Amino acid sequence: MYYYCYYYYYYYYFYFYYYYYYYYYYYYYYYYYYYYYFYYYYYYYYYYYYYYFFFFFYYYYYYYYYCCCCYYYYYYYYYYYYYYYYYYYYYYYYYYYYYYYT
Repeated sequence: MYYYCYYYYYYYYFYFYYYYYYYYYYYYYYYYYYYYYFYYYYYYYYYYYYYYFFFFFYYYYYYYYYCCCCYYYYYYYYYYYYYYYYYYYYYYYYYYYYYYYT
């Protein structure tokens, strides 16, 4: 009876030991996988942001040279449109990946 309990003690010890490290490395891999995935999309929309930055200056100079009388109006219009668009997408994807992967 002593060896019987001794056997089951080590059996369950290594059993939980195995599953503990199994799930540990599983979530460790899972965490870094989505950590990398998150930063991939972060830099993707980081360059997406610069694309709209040049897009904004394109319209800025366009209306500056072709509509001088409306220069200030179009400047502020595209200025606020650009920042509204940028912050909308930034916070949308930030909270999306934050709540999805946490």
